[in-house]
Amino acid sequence: MKDSGLGWTLLRSADYAANARAWAPQIRSSDVVRGAYGDAATSTIHERDVAAVAARALIDAMHVGRVYVLTGPQSIRQRDKVRTIGEAIGRNLSWQEIPPEQVRQAMLARGLPEDVPDRLLGYLADHVQTPGPSSETVEQILQRPGLTFAEWATEHAAEFRN
Repeated sequence: MKDSGLGWTLLRSADYAANARAWAPQIRSSDVVRGAYGDAATSTIHERDVAAVAARALIDAMHVGRVYVLTGPQSIRQRDKVRTIGEAIGRNLSWQEIPPEQVRQAMLARGLPEDVPDRLLGYLADHVQTPGPSSETVEQILQRPGLTFAEWATEHAAEFRN
């Protein structure tokens, strides 16, 4: 990429708000989300912020040759994401901690490649003691605060309702 002679901008982000959709089947059928590492805190980014930064990078030459790490505006625990979705849909949702191996097996049973559960669970385990970092990159580029997970949950509430 860098050696192609073409202008480039690299956008990196680790945890997308849209990943919470994986909980939708559990939320539609009960008030409990079962998962591993409920205390893992990550700086979830709203996909609209990624798209807006990408659009700016495409139209403004000042971003050529830059690498940006994109995060949401704050680090939020998994269990708090579930509670936030509950607030968005008007239900009292809770988190139930289950062993990581049980989560891994369930992911494999859904057909995910073997490396995906290991990467995801490792990522979450890393962020139990040390919250995922938040950057101000989105705000600096877009000249507005990044969208919160609560905003994402409100916009996508219908996906979690029966």
